[in-house]
Amino acid sequence: MSSYVEKLLPILVYPLGFTLLLCITAFALSFAARTGVLRVTIGLAIVLLWLASTPAFAGLLMDMLEEQNPSFPIETISPKDVVIVLSGGLARPQRHLGGAGDRVMQAALLWRAGKAGKIIITGGNLPWEHASPTDSSFASELLRLMAFRLI
Repeated sequence: MSSYVEKLLPILVYPLGFTLLLCITAFALSFAARTGVLRVTIGLAIVLLWLASTPAFAGLLMDMLEEQNPSFPIETISPKDVVIVLSGGLARPQRHLGGAGDRVMQAALLWRAGKAGKIIITGGNLPWEHASPTDSSFASELLRLMAFRLI
């Protein structure tokens, strides 16, 4: 029983799930002719969904996650056989690294410091992007360029 609660409770607490729950409540209230409560419920759902989709809310969540998972100086990290780089989010058309480029740079720095034996890069194309190069091929190209410049 508790495993079901552990899986379902977060879904209802997250902004989208909670907003959908409010919308279902508003729909049910519409049959009871409680227009005042109905309006408040719909208004609350709209405001909650809007707030959760703002960059400020995303930044707040990012700050909370970064506080829970602080970065460590490379010197203090023990050597690993493999480092995995999630390559999604690299802005390839402009040759601009964006926020995802930090993952590629950190992998290069770990390799340079002798903390990574191998680097595995993940990533592919969306189903409608068959012809374009993948984010992982772009990340691989960046790592090769950085390796030549870092040595």
